[in-house]
Amino acid sequence: MVENIELTRAPQPSLDGVYFITPSEKSVRALIADCDARAHRKAHVFFTSPASQGVLRLIKSSPTCVSVLGNCSELNLEYVAVDQHGFSVMMDGALRETFSAGCEASQAQARALDMISARLATVLVSLGEIPAIRYMAKVGHRTSDVSRGVADRLDRIVTGLLRAKGAEAAKNSPTCDVLIVDRSVDVIAPVIHEWTYESMVHDLLDVKNGVYRYKITTNAGEQEKDAVLGDDDSLWTELRHAHIAEVLTTLADKTRAFAHIGPQGTGTRDLTTGQLKRAVEALPRVLEQRAKLSVHASIASEINALLQSCALSEVGRLEQDVVYGDATSKDIAYLFNTLDEKGIRLPMVEKLRLLLCY
Repeated sequence: MVENIELTRAPQPSLDGVYFITPSEKSVRALIADCDARAHRKAHVFFTSPASQGVLRLIKSSPTCVSVLGNCSELNLEYVAVDQHGFSVMMDGALRETFSAGCEASQAQARALDMISARLATVLVSLGEIPAIRYMAKVGHRTSDVSRGVADRLDRIVTGLLRAKGAEAAKNSPTCDVLIVDRSVDVIAPVIHEWTYESMVHDLLDVKNGVYRYKITTNAGEQEKDAVLGDDDSLWTELRHAHIAEVLTTLADKTRAFAHIGPQGTGTRDLTTGQLKRAVEALPRVLEQRAKLSVHASIASEINALLQSCALSEVGRLEQDVVYGDATSKDIAYLFNTLDEKGIRLPMVEKLRLLLCY
């Protein structure tokens, strides 16, 4: 039974409780409250990163907590794997906390850098890597030094972890390079349109937590369905980093190919018994692939409709010209006027993007 420690829960005194929590004072106080209320028979505690001496003293200060504690371990897992090649430390407010006006050298910025560094350290620990840490040098005045702040903290944390294991000398033989850069290395990326399939999906469609909701028409009428866009979807992994134009062409080709798969396309009357058996065995896989293709065809159709209705291809070309210095404010005004004359209502967010690029 999985429950949220931050919510009120019914005691389960006949069961052991397994706690996967951050080593923060708030989380530990919630743990102690559970122990005092005899919420579980035993408490097995797994911290997502190394616990400070203050947190450990807090646990020791509760005799009840100590008496029911069956396990206390540090797992170093303060990150989320978003796919096979990427991870996130899940800090949505990091940009504001590290770059907003007046945050330089503030306590809020220091806390944010501490948390980012600690979570990056858990990535390296779980990968078994000893890093040589590089960071982006700053040139000029009045520039934030976020990348150096993260690099210095990360180095201290890794050194501390190695020292605790008696392996500090291993720093002289790093196993990888870790490159630390901050948002100032590329201020345009959050603003300008990206044209890969994955970017278009998340930018234009209502996709939440990797789930795409779409509608299909059946004999029972129109129905809503959910599709998970992740590594289990071979079409998604194949197409996610391709340009949207290439994706539209690929999906059209695959649709034509699937039109010839099945009894009508293969001519079942001419099949031998062995061939028919193999065709039947392959049918579940074919049907699954057809279903995946249907989902992505629906996604591509929706994206294509938005590209046409909002003239995003024209907007995207002008964005790139502006960024590379090949267009001016007159070109932006001309596009706005031209689209108005054509009766195309360009969403305000698209106008704002162009102005931010400029």
